[in-house]
Amino acid sequence: MLHGLLERLKRLPRRLSSAPKRKKTLKAEAGKSKKARNGEKRKTRKSDMPPRGNGAEGPRSDATELRVFESPFSGDEFIHALECCPICGSKSRTLVSEYNRFVIFDAVDPAFARYNYSHCHDCGVVYAAVRPQGPRFNFLLTKFNEAPTRTNSVAGNAILYPGPLSEQQREMIRNRAAQGVFVSEHEKRQGQEYLAGLLKDLLGNAPHIELLASLLDLDGARILEIRPRTGAILNSLKRRHGAEVYALPIFPSQQLIVSEVYGIPAVELIDHESCAIPYDVKFDLIICNHQLTHSVHPQRLFQQLRDKLAPNGSIYLYNEVDDEDILNGGKSIFRVLNPFHMQTFDGSSLVRALAANKFRTTFLTHIDGEFACLVRLDPEVEMEPIPPPELEKRLTAYRRARDRSIISADERVRSIFQSEWPDLVTRAVGEGLAYVDGRGKVRLVKNEQRS
Repeated sequence: MLHGLLERLKRLPRRLSSAPKRKKTLKAEAGKSKKARNGEKRKTRKSDMPPRGNGAEGPRSDATELRVFESPFSGDEFIHALECCPICGSKSRTLVSEYNRFVIFDAVDPAFARYNYSHCHDCGVVYAAVRPQGPRFNFLLTKFNEAPTRTNSVAGNAILYPGPLSEQQREMIRNRAAQGVFVSEHEKRQGQEYLAGLLKDLLGNAPHIELLASLLDLDGARILEIRPRTGAILNSLKRRHGAEVYALPIFPSQQLIVSEVYGIPAVELIDHESCAIPYDVKFDLIICNHQLTHSVHPQRLFQQLRDKLAPNGSIYLYNEVDDEDILNGGKSIFRVLNPFHMQTFDGSSLVRALAANKFRTTFLTHIDGEFACLVRLDPEVEMEPIPPPELEKRLTAYRRARDRSIISADERVRSIFQSEWPDLVTRAVGEGLAYVDGRGKVRLVKNEQRS
């Protein structure tokens, strides 16, 4: 039996290199209605969508779903290869994944796809050991919406539009913002008339507003939020506690919305190189939205936070990605780690990362599956390195996650790993992660088939 398995594995690389096109399944053919055959529009059903297979019956359509763009850069221009962990400075690490989500593109700047994510042996953070910086990262930022789930236009998604704004676009945003946050559905107004995302953002941030108001004394406090979407958190704390609030947005559209809707100062955008906070005051609370995950230069970010925090002040980090989805949630490592994700961690690693930079964690929880963490500056706090058993457990979990992600990928992506495919499959089968069916197809076991 084992001999037969090995023989089938020897033939698998040739299957990968040929990368045959997937044939339409009988189920998809049967799902077509008469209207569809006659060219008339109808609602798409799941039966019409490409199957989300685990590498057995053909590739997913990832590469054709995503938009393709060309980069003006070449080679290693504005690419930084890290010699040590950007969080704690340790040089001891293990490579856990070469690629991020851009590996599913057919044509893209290779530097945006290969980050060589490595696991630090001291703080436990997984970080992009190779990352774009300066003009190359800023170019990447303009492609923030290059994904099938987002609309890359001011009219379609003003709140997340990453590019510069023309005067006409600014006027359009002002007109919509003037309608206010609370536009009632019973009025049946068209989406082009107002910013529907304003109310959604306010309601979505309610847990953060309640958490901060419950755990901190914010009456008359001076508060900064780095990377607010609309300014909803800041405005709520201003209204409830008479706080003096400031914003440091990421996109020009958000800068305009924060000032137009709530009248909050937003004098500049985030500088991803210097991480500078452009206000000549110190803050009782600095709120950071998804910043540690995205930071190109975490040490510079932490230094700015230390410099701008008032005595006895707090830092609140939220929307920080938990790598639980990769390790135990069954999601593909290539899908979770997008090209803006420079660091990822679990709860213990996050606490260690903060301690390595002299911040003591006072409260940690999950909100909508992502970390929300409250910390204070404490010069006496010391990071305790990750215990060896925990390190070994995480490295094993990342290896299994990588194996699972490769097996579940389409033929084109799996062909990248052709040289290691036989050993990978042998290992995955031996660990009960996958099996080879009677036709020589590699499949994940049932509880590993989530994407």
